Amino acid sequence: MFVLKNAWAHTVRHKWRSLLAILVAIVVTFGSMVGLAERAAADKATGSDYESQQVVASLRPTAATRATYDGTDSSYTSNYMGWTDYNTIGISFQSATGQSPNPTATVSLPVRQTGDVKAIPGTDDQSADKTGGEFTLRGFYSTEAADANYDGRFTIVSGKNLEYQTTEALTSNEVLVSKALASKDGLKVGSKFKVTNPTDTAKTYELEVRGIYEYTDPGTTSNTNTKLAKDNRDNVIFTTYAVINQNSLADTNETAKGWAKPDLDLGFILTDVAQYRTFVSVAKKDKVASKYQVVAPSLERYEDSIAPLKNLDAAMRTALPSLWFVGGLLLLALTLLGVAGRRDEIGMAIMSGVSRPRLGWQFMLESFIVLLPGFAIGALAGGFAAGPLGNALGAGRATPVDAGIVWKVIWIGLAAVLALAIVAMLRAVAAHADVLFAARPDAGDGGAAGDGVNGIGDAGDGSKASNGSETGDGSETGDSNDAGDSVDDKNADGEHADGDSKETDR
Repeated sequence: MFVLKNAWAHTVRHKWRSLLAILVAIVVTFGSMVGLAERAAADKATGSDYESQQVVASLRPTAATRATYDGTDSSYTSNYMGWTDYNTIGISFQSATGQSPNPTATVSLPVRQTGDVKAIPGTDDQSADKTGGEFTLRGFYSTEAADANYDGRFTIVSGKNLEYQTTEALTSNEVLVSKALASKDGLKVGSKFKVTNPTDTAKTYELEVRGIYEYTDPGTTSNTNTKLAKDNRDNVIFTTYAVINQNSLADTNETAKGWAKPDLDLGFILTDVAQYRTFVSVAKKDKVASKYQVVAPSLERYEDSIAPLKNLDAAMRTALPSLWFVGGLLLLALTLLGVAGRRDEIGMAIMSGVSRPRLGWQFMLESFIVLLPGFAIGALAGGFAAGPLGNALGAGRATPVDAGIVWKVIWIGLAAVLALAIVAMLRAVAAHADVLFAARPDAGDGGAAGDGVNGIGDAGDGSKASNGSETGDGSETGDSNDAGDSVDDKNADGEHADGDSKETDR
């Protein structure tokens, strides 16, 4: 109890230094909890989460191929890949991995507008005889194909989404139209309209609006502000692969030419990113796909979504070591400052019978009293704040504090607190008696004062004792008897001299 009382008294006596130590401990621990949580989340997002996700790999025209595109020249369709081309790549992938990829398909082709519905005009529209039509009709085989849509992902804002590979999908002509097109033409869920075959105007198809969609991915000038209406992504009519197939809109004949040849976008559903890398390697070696490149829209979107978290992780990898280094130096400096200049206190305690271990324990308690509360407050605050802060700074990515992070901070924090407490303890335990009882440099004549205290040599130099300032210095040493003895000696010497003088007179 005596030791604890003394430790608490010292802490309160130096309250500003104690509060500063608590604040530094809070900041370092709080930053450690938050920073380690962000780093763990980033490692998971770029590691196991990234590698384990399913990937739909698609073959899309390269920039060089796209540069040759002319929506009024139907010969461009000769660049389209057919079923035979995709089968060749699929067989090569199977030979390399021993696994057969699961395919999904998207088919696109232009269709002509009728009097019922008019497309959003382009900036330089041409005759449908040249372009094949003002709309693009696109059929998805599955949800995976829809997610890999060439113009970006979309969401349903009215009505229902399409159903794939169901009896209803095989027997209906239901479609989705864009919100922009629906607003322009007054289309609603249940509205019916007709479109015409791109190469045979005698063939007309009646479609029914099942839902109205809106893009969630941002558009580009290449698919929004377009010269031709059919290239505007808001003029794309979504349906199922079955609808296009049952209406014989997609000519699967490999010899088909012109706008009658569908743009077949076959996606390969791969189980993880490792398979995707293998697929990319196989496709690059295949001469069939020389005008195409492998893309994975889902991976691109995922990488975009974790970009803020990766940036935050990069910042934390620099900030955390700096925080630990600066915080550690500050706490060490405050600890050393707390035990500096206490030689007299240590000496008096030892002279009073306090053992060195007990005195060392007091110094350790002084460190524990300020550091442990700061450590606990910082850990709790960091644990609760890591999630919300990560969500805000990491663009909605979860950054929870797991048990591994908690225990890591606890053990390292406790080790740091103990190390600083040991540093404080060593000041008391390692003090030497000859240092503890040595006179301070400002105590007048250091040698005389020191000798007086230790009973060695003369009590004081009479000439120095006659100097009032020197006597004052002697009193500062805490040994007033030395000065008094010196004065008495002088009085005695004076009386002796008077006696000698009187005897001489006689």
